[in-house]
Amino acid sequence: ASNSEAQSSGQGYIFTEASSNNNKVHTLRTPQLNLDQSTTNEKLVLYFHIIGNDISSEPLEIYHGTSATSIGSTELSYTYYNGSSTVSGPITAQTHGNQGDPFYRLECDISGYRSTGNFYLYIRSLTGGGYSSDVAIDNVHVIGTSGGGGSSGGPPGNTCGDACAALTHP
Repeated sequence: ASNSEAQSSGQGYIFTEASSNNNKVHTLRTPQLNLDQSTTNEKLVLYFHIIGNDISSEPLEIYHGTSATSIGSTELSYTYYNGSSTVSGPITAQTHGNQGDPFYRLECDISGYRSTGNFYLYIRSLTGGGYSSDVAIDNVHVIGTSGGGGSSGGPPGNTCGDACAALTHP
């Protein structure tokens, strides 16, 4: 997959609308996940787009949680493509402010949760103090390496792709 693209999947995306929603937290929850023991190196992958001059201090965060109704307290680390190279998060207004049109790839290692049973991932976005702080995400999915060494889309039922847009937002 490429590191940057125009709208990643071509089937729509979900975004925060900062106009009249300044300094608001928006949360997207994945379906319940339970990583298959036959895969390794599992990662949450998504593409994000940030535009505007009023971006919040940390416009995109990822959390692990065991409940469908409350976010865990552990923020997960990730890497992302910043337009020229892959760097470690977090994305901040200073490192990724008004980035223009492309969607950039973000990867979050979730392999440490393989033996924990059912869990959820929460993707949070905080709009900034003005109308110009929109964040969009697209093509959210879980990938892993199958026992045969090839790349798979992750265990059955563990991808959410564009279906994430239809999820409830706690």
